[in-house]
Amino acid sequence: MTAITTPITFSLRHLPEQYHDEAKAYLACGTDPGSLLRACLENRLVDAWGQAGPSRLGWDNISEICHWLYWECPSEAWGNESKVSDWMRERRNRPYERVEWRA
Repeated sequence: MTAITTPITFSLRHLPEQYHDEAKAYLACGTDPGSLLRACLENRLVDAWGQAGPSRLGWDNISEICHWLYWECPSEAWGNESKVSDWMRERRNRPYERVEWRA
């Protein structure tokens, strides 16, 4: 495993705070982000809704996650199951060593 030492910046703006740790681990190291965030990353919104539950808070979280994906998350890291699996595999093999996080 060879880490990428060039600094990279990711933004967590628009992402609900309770998902920051999972998103950081996913983007930097390829860690599985958990069922709700992964369903959103893979563009499986019906599954995401099932993970979030039918409450208004669940819908608000999904809406904010989708906003973050569209505006802030690298396009290579989301969109379908294959892209998410590829990102996880690549980051596990070559994690980002120096990451700056913008809020």
